[in-house]
Amino acid sequence: MEGRTSNPEGPPSLGERLRRAWAEANARRPMSFYLLAAILVFVLLGSQFGYVRNDPKRFGFFLIIHFVFFFFVLVRAIIDFFEIAKRHFSERHQLFGQTLGDPEFVEQLGQKVDKNRRG
Repeated sequence: MEGRTSNPEGPPSLGERLRRAWAEANARRPMSFYLLAAILVFVLLGSQFGYVRNDPKRFGFFLIIHFVFFFFVLVRAIIDFFEIAKRHFSERHQLFGQTLGDPEFVEQLGQKVDKNRRG
């Protein structure tokens, strides 16, 4: 019986495609996306408040855990906001430099505007 050799140049397997797609999707998402997903799980786990309201120590523990998690999510969301804003302004500056910041483009645009005004 002949042994089959794997072809390294062959098409990627389903698992490889899923891993690649997951990595590409994660590269575009900010960290706060995952924190928002974690909030849903955390809220479901927060149903423990109903069972510990007669025990002040456990209630305080759960309350502190919730506030720490909320603070972490808030700080991470603010960091993501500034990262997104920084990227936005950088790309906006690059776009301006490629269009209205380019003297050749402005000259061609002016010629076309003059042509349309005359025509």
